[in-house]
Amino acid sequence: PDRLLERSQIRKGFRNPSALVRRATAGALAAQKTFDQNLFTQALKASVEDPLQSVRLEAARACGEVDRRVARQIWTYVLARNRSGPRQEAARNLGRYGGRGALDPLIHVLAAEGRKSPERFEFAGRKIQVSKEIAPFGMRNHNPSQSQIFSIASEEVWRLGTAFKVRT
Repeated sequence: PDRLLERSQIRKGFRNPSALVRRATAGALAAQKTFDQNLFTQALKASVEDPLQSVRLEAARACGEVDRRVARQIWTYVLARNRSGPRQEAARNLGRYGGRGALDPLIHVLAAEGRKSPERFEFAGRKIQVSKEIAPFGMRNHNPSQSQIFSIASEEVWRLGTAFKVRT
């Protein structure tokens, strides 16, 4: 980039009412490839919730550029936990920007759709068991809000978002 944006500028850019500014902000974050949890959380949220698809796609691209592994975990979580628009966007983002590691989450979360714990089945040559969620840090019997989902960018997200367990 010609000029690096400060964190405060990126933070404000994601909250701007102009879709053009939000999209440019996501592009700047992708170009800078700087991981900041708050900025990354804003980009993840925009990647599945922004009203305009062009902003969602640019935000998803930014997430893939900044930290594909964490983005993949959050998108998997959204895919496993949601039912409508955010779920579709998470699946699209996994497919476009999740890399090779996104294939298993996509296949297994979608294969487990409509199944209940502790059901077992085979899919694509793999044995799958649908499990209740494992939530080691106080999330049991609690449905986190969207904002809480996006603020947990860590290894724990994979376990929280898993609606299945692959047995090999």
